[in-house]
Parts: sequence; structure tokens; C-alpha cells
Amino acid sequence: MEGMEPKHANLIFDSDCEILIWGSGRTQKMLSPQVLIGFFNKGIGVESMDTAAACRTFNILRNEGRKVSAIFLLDENL
Repeated sequence: MEGMEPKHANLIFDSDCEILIWGSGRTQKMLSPQVLIGFFNKGIGVESMDTAAACRTFNILRNEGRKVSAIFLLDENL
């Protein structure tokens, strides 16, 4: 999967998430502006980073009690 599809975004929209952590594989890849607009319109902040950093960030935010969700893309050799 190259990026996020609308059906994936809808899962986040239906939750009480305040922050989405987007782990894009071995390298950082930003979400498209069209996808980002949907999150911004729902009041959900989005942070894009490589998957390893996204996992660490997700754990920190969850331990702080933040309402965070994450989507992690995995490369074959990650």
C-alpha cells in the first residue's frame, strides 16, 4: 500500500482520537494534502514519521494518557 485510503481514515474519524501517528515504513513519507484536510477538518492532528520513530512516539503519547491512534506501514526488511 503506497498510502492511506479513505476507508482507513474513516476508522480514525469514528474514534475519539486527537492525534494520528503515521508510520510510513523505513523512510518518512507525508500523507497527501487531500487526506490531511480530512483530519484537520475533524480536529485530528497528524504526525508523519518513519515507522520505528512512530512506534516510539505512540508509546510515549499513550503513556501520557493522550487519545492517540497510529497506522504503521511495514517494509519487508524493517
